[in-house]
Amino acid sequence: MIIEYPSYYKAFKCTASRCKTSCCSAGWEILIDKETADFYKSVPGKFGDKLRSKIDFSKQTKFKLESNGRCPFLNDNNLCDIYINLGEDHLCQICTEHPRFYECFKDRIECGLGIYCEEACRIILSQENEFTTYTEETSEIYNCEYNEKIYNYLRDNRSKIFKYLSNTSIDLNQRIADILWFANTLQQNIDSDMLDDEDIFNVSSVEEKNIEPLFMYLLKLVPNDSRWFDYLNDSIEIYKNNIEKFHIFEKQNPEIQKYLQNLAIYYIYRYFLRGVYSEDILSSVKFMAFNIAIIKTLFFCKWIENGILNFSDCIYIVKKYAEEIECNDDNILNIHIACYEIENFSTEHLLSLFV
Repeated sequence: MIIEYPSYYKAFKCTASRCKTSCCSAGWEILIDKETADFYKSVPGKFGDKLRSKIDFSKQTKFKLESNGRCPFLNDNNLCDIYINLGEDHLCQICTEHPRFYECFKDRIECGLGIYCEEACRIILSQENEFTTYTEETSEIYNCEYNEKIYNYLRDNRSKIFKYLSNTSIDLNQRIADILWFANTLQQNIDSDMLDDEDIFNVSSVEEKNIEPLFMYLLKLVPNDSRWFDYLNDSIEIYKNNIEKFHIFEKQNPEIQKYLQNLAIYYIYRYFLRGVYSEDILSSVKFMAFNIAIIKTLFFCKWIENGILNFSDCIYIVKKYAEEIECNDDNILNIHIACYEIENFSTEHLLSLFV
């Protein structure tokens, strides 16, 4: 069996105290795996006593966060006291693996970096080269149940999508729209059990719709940060009051096409093949398009506020958005359900935001 990584994977290294928005101070629940918890119970001396006093050893072992959301072992220099005192080998699994993710299939494990980490987000947004992967051998074996014919069909068509998204001779808005329509066709093929070879082609314009209903949908999800809804409401107002400047924004900030292209590829790499289990890939492509449309609008709002859009602003916006959406499995699931049950998530409505 092999494990597959994006070409940029090894470029990642935790920036520790240099991280402006450390995951160790985000207020996230930090679960401790059993092996590490058992080791922490045996650590001698004062540090061992501190370890045990700051851990909840109930059914789900976890660190007792400080009232401000910081991990109790994140010191005043924003460095990890467990790392300092016990070494990297004795961090719990979630701290060792973050922000990595894994998707398991019969022939491979796909590994990547999540954009809810500031440094991973910086690496992904700044990619200049066409998306590629590399593989290594692994002894891991997974028993997965799915239709191998559909799996191969999805892998082949995902490669087409990667190549098309990297074609900078076509405007990115058009590329997103074309891939949406392509996914709609692929889903029809899967549903009818006719896995035909399809090409990606340009979609003509459709009736123009508004992105506001999609923002309103976000306000129905569960926030991780109590300030998130205020931010969304402020952004909606900025957008409504300045919508006529949107085309100027896109023209004056051509670099965002690269950032959004890299994000689109990230979403396809991470979520598209998951559809082999449910035989639903359309919702994962809609999820990509929905996220790109929202993030681009948030970029626009920041540009309106400051008169300029810096790369650091883009990293912050993408990371914050990912914390609210991708760090909550219920929110991801609800958006995928909305892709089939809510009119504003129809293929036609999403297409209208790009063509």
